Amino acid sequence: MPEPFRLRFVNQIVGVFVLAILAVVFAFLLLLVRAKGRTSDHVEFEIRTKQDDLGGLRIGTEVQILGKTSGRIDRIDYVGEGNQVVVGLAIKERFARQILTNSTVRVRHGHGAPFLEVLRGDQSDTALVDVATGEPIEIHHFQSDQDRIDELAGEIRELRKLLEKSLADRDTKQ
Repeated sequence: MPEPFRLRFVNQIVGVFVLAILAVVFAFLLLLVRAKGRTSDHVEFEIRTKQDDLGGLRIGTEVQILGKTSGRIDRIDYVGEGNQVVVGLAIKERFARQILTNSTVRVRHGHGAPFLEVLRGDQSDTALVDVATGEPIEIHHFQSDQDRIDELAGEIRELRKLLEKSLADRDTKQ
């Protein structure tokens, strides 16, 4: 006597259902990985500086070019016995050509965690990617918070001198 339809094909129906669920889970994971940027190619850059200049930077800290997330810090290691460190940056390939030989990287603090901002510099310079040798590409211009504070203090001193000179000139004319 033949079995009813529901029992005769139950193994095939369950198998198709399980395969469909696995396909949906795999597609979801693939989209999740792409959204995190883990599948795109990155170009390795590095910065050498003093440990004190890090200003709260850590592995995973965002790197921005023109306000767009262009990469992340992927490593921080000591260099030798002193307090020198090398900061490794993984920059998305589509942004790497925007980092030129005279580009400056500086630590910025927004409304939360610090991040690195890449300032492109003069467009007449060559992209660092064009002079790459396969090793991580070194960015030579780094500006920490302390450098920025010193720069602002110097500007304030210059403004003070100008103001004092203007007041002295005004007093001599009266």
